[in-house]
Amino acid sequence: MPALEPLAQLAGVPWAGRSSLWFQPDTPAFESSTTAMLTTVAGGKVVTLDYTWSHEGAPHDGRLLIAATAEGTQMAWCDSFHMDANLMVLSGPPASGVFAATGSYSEPGGEPWGWRIEVEPRSPQALVMRMFNILPASMGGIEALAVLSEYAPAS
Repeated sequence: MPALEPLAQLAGVPWAGRSSLWFQPDTPAFESSTTAMLTTVAGGKVVTLDYTWSHEGAPHDGRLLIAATAEGTQMAWCDSFHMDANLMVLSGPPASGVFAATGSYSEPGGEPWGWRIEVEPRSPQALVMRMFNILPASMGGIEALAVLSEYAPAS
C-alpha cells in the first residue's frame, strides 16, 4: 500500500473538473466537464478511478484500476468511447509522484499503436489524468497528448 498511498489518500472524495480531447496534435480540443471518484479495493492494494465526461453532448464513462509496488505500476482500463468492449492492460515503472503505464492497441490489419496513461495526485486539492497516443514505430513512435483531465474536489 505505501506506493499507492498518494492516490489512496484521495479516495472517497468526489472530484470535478474539465476534460480536453484531441484527435490530432495542433488541432482544437473538444472540451467537456468531467467527474471522478477514487476508491480502494482488494484490501487497499488497488485504487480504482471511475470517471465521466462527454463528447459532442454524448455522455461517456470509464474505469482505471491502478496497482503500484516498488517493482512497478500496473493498470487495466476501459472507456465507453475509446475501448469498445475491450480492456487494455498497461504496465510501467515504479511511481515517483506520477502513476504511469503504457499499453497498446491495433487497428485491423495494422501495426500496434501505444497508449500511455498518467495519473498525478498533485495535492489533496488537485488530481490530473493524462492519456497519450503513441504512433507505431514505423511512423516514428511520436507521442501526442490525447486526453487531459484536471480535477479539484467537487463542492
